[in-house]
Order: sequence, then structure tokens, then C-alpha cells
Amino acid sequence: LRTSLSVSANTIGIMNKDELQDFWIHFANGVIDVGESGKTEPLLHLADSNPLKVKYLAFGSWINVTATWVYDCKHVNHTENSLDDLKGIKKLKMTLLDDHDPFILPINRGDETLFISTATEIQYINLDLKKSVLTTHIKFNFNWTDPNLIWDPFDFDNVSIIQAFVRQVWRPDFFIFNALKDISSKTNRDIMTLSSDGEVKWSPQLQIVTNCNNSDITHWPWDMHTCSIRMGFHQYAVPLNFLLLESSQSKMLLPKVGNEWELVDIIILEEVQENDILIQNGSNTLVINIGLRRYSSPFVYIFLLPIICTAFISQFSYLLPPHCHTRMYIHTISLVIFTMYLLVISSKLPGYAVTNSFLLTFTSRMIALIALQTIISAFIMNIAKLSDEYPPSFSVKRLLSNHSIRTVFVLPENE
Repeated sequence: LRTSLSVSANTIGIMNKDELQDFWIHFANGVIDVGESGKTEPLLHLADSNPLKVKYLAFGSWINVTATWVYDCKHVNHTENSLDDLKGIKKLKMTLLDDHDPFILPINRGDETLFISTATEIQYINLDLKKSVLTTHIKFNFNWTDPNLIWDPFDFDNVSIIQAFVRQVWRPDFFIFNALKDISSKTNRDIMTLSSDGEVKWSPQLQIVTNCNNSDITHWPWDMHTCSIRMGFHQYAVPLNFLLLESSQSKMLLPKVGNEWELVDIIILEEVQENDILIQNGSNTLVINIGLRRYSSPFVYIFLLPIICTAFISQFSYLLPPHCHTRMYIHTISLVIFTMYLLVISSKLPGYAVTNSFLLTFTSRMIALIALQTIISAFIMNIAKLSDEYPPSFSVKRLLSNHSIRTVFVLPENE
């Protein structure tokens, strides 16, 4: 098998992302020519001096490129195909779609509002608080009526439903206000379903990456967040409105959520925004509000319970005798533990908070308290040791006899 034969040419502007372009391919006796429809001069020419006998040919197209292959053409410049020789779906598609302009709005009057029936199926949700990014997998079910795509099934062998590429018929061009990635290229290979009464169904499945500004972690790890996905239509000659299907929203299945989150609620609503430079006046926007709560059980066992136990043990150390060095050991170990927890918590915090996180504030205050307790314990131990060796001075006795001092330092009563 020879694979070294190749030929290429650069022709600027030969392809169009919005309109289909026709080409012809002719091959015979080791010569392959590729040209633009309507022109006899080939764009590409390849001649093989020692051709192989070929029984099969395979054609394909690039990703996100729609291609239709027509075989056994009698002429290079055009294809003869009489509608009288076609039946059923082939005849219907050629009659309905060959001369159909996908840029014509599906309206009868220029002053009417076009309603797009909309249902959503949210399949997966995940929130990355460190980047303030919400990733959502959504399947949209759009439905509208196109008066330019109506036919009588009786004339086409009772065919009442066909499928067409998304480029062949008009579709609403929508966008995400707070999207971080473009989604337009992901819908170019979708298939639409057309009914004889003009009903058009389009069900694109998208991975939408949006910005979530509501990422306050003041109450971490018991934080809750509400993120929004805002959708709107680009400007058209007439207003376009989302029309939510209530029955489909009530039957919506719960989506899968990232491991660290619990789904609180999903609220989908329509909003009307006037004087917006991005959308047509009179059009509305679709807003999907997603509420998430952090799954906090692991944090309770890993962080909170050890911190509480260490704090209680540190406080109970005052029940030990003043001369006992164990009191200093307890304070020192508690101080080390709280410092380590403070470093771990600081590294685990997923983002920035309006105020300090509750757990971070609690740990910092406990470190300050235990440091003060360590100083107090050292002072009491030295006083007790000096009292055993030498009688305390009058000023020390007076200081230790003060009720407030005895209460703060938890000193025993005078005998």
C-alpha cells in the first residue's frame, strides 16, 4: 500500500462556516481531480504513473464539518436527479430543504414575537471554589414552529417526521452571559427533528463552564453557594422569548453532583431585561439558579472533633497541682497541635472569604488562649516553687490574695 502520494493547495475563502459549499471529485486511470462546483478547472490534481487497482473508496470530513456525498454523477458540473424518480424521505428532503434558506426567521409577520419552548435536563454539576468556576452538563429541549417547513405527508409516502442537520434549518442563536468558554462550535453537528405541521425540535447537549461569583467561605466547611447560569438570544429582527415548560421542570431528574457537594435546589425562571445592548428589546433571558451545600461530614471528623477534644484537655489541665510539670506538657502539645491544624486549614481553604472562616478564627483564638495559659502555668509553677523555698514577699501575697487574680489563675483557697 503506497501512502507517500499527496498533493495540497491553498485557496483562500473557499470554505464558509455558514453555508454549504459543493465540490466535485473525478478519478480515472490514476488521475484524481478535485474542483469547485460550476468550474471545470480542478483545484487539486494528482496523477499516479503506476496506479493500483482500487475497488473501494472511503470519504470523510473534519470534526464539526458537515459533508454530504453524492455518487455516480454523470457530469462534472452538476448532478441530475429528477424528483419523479425519488420517493419518501429523499424526495421530501430535496423538496423541503434544497432551496430552503436557514437564515429566514420562522415567522409570518414582522411584528410578532417568536416563542421557543424550553425544557432543561441537568445531568452533572460541579463547583470549583478555588477558581470560582461552575461546570454544568445540560441537555436543552427546544421546540418551535416554522411555517416554512410544513408539508403534506400524503405527497411523500406518508412521511410525517424527518431529521435534518442543524445547518439546514433555522435555529435560535443563544449565548451564556457569564460563560468562560464558547459553546457555539459544540452545536454545529446536532440533528434536528422536523414534523409535517412545522414543529422543529432541537436537543443540544452542552458542557457549560460559567463564573460563580458567590463563593464566600465565611462558614466553611458548612458553606452554601448559589450559582447562576444566564442565557439569552442574540438580537434578531423580532423579539425571541424562552417559554418554560412547567410539566418538564416538575419531572426533572436530580443530577449527579461533585463529591464534595450536596444539591440544595435548582430554580429555573424567566427574566425580562429592557435596554440591554446584548439582547433584543422585548426578549427575555433564562436564568438557572443552582444551590449547593458542602458535604461537611468528613470535615467534622477530621478537623472539628480533634480540635474540641484538644481544647477540653487543655482546659482540664488546671485541675492538676501547681507543681506538676504535666500541665506544661499538655499546654505545649496542645499549642503544637493547634498550630499544625491552623496550617492545614489555611492550605485547605478553597478560596477567599469576606471575613475569616469560622474554623480558622476559632483555631487562631485557641492558639492565643493556649499560649496565654502556658505563660500563666509557668508563672504559677515559679510562684509555687519560690513559696516552698522562701516566704513570699508582702507584695506577692497581696497580689495573690486578690479575688480577681485568684479567679483568673484558678488558685486554691487560703488555708
